[in-house]
Amino acid sequence: MQIKQLEYLVKIVENGSISKAAEQLYISQPNLTKAISNLEKEYGIRLFNRKARGVELTAEGKEFMRYARKVIAEADALDSNFMQQKK
Repeated sequence: MQIKQLEYLVKIVENGSISKAAEQLYISQPNLTKAISNLEKEYGIRLFNRKARGVELTAEGKEFMRYARKVIAEADALDSNFMQQKK
């Protein structure tokens, strides 16, 4: 797992669409799909139900998302606290 994959996950959830998230992240949709697929394989879970008009989190995806937000928040806190000390 990489923090970037978790950030991608959050962006997809915010948009309800992989293609819209890819556009906002300035990456290709296939690369974003692959990053999420790799995350799903790593944890052996399915994060999204794909629908004709976007995606929605599975039950496991919702639980995973709660942890992902915490990890991102902690990583941001780490950066804020220690990157400021470099200045």
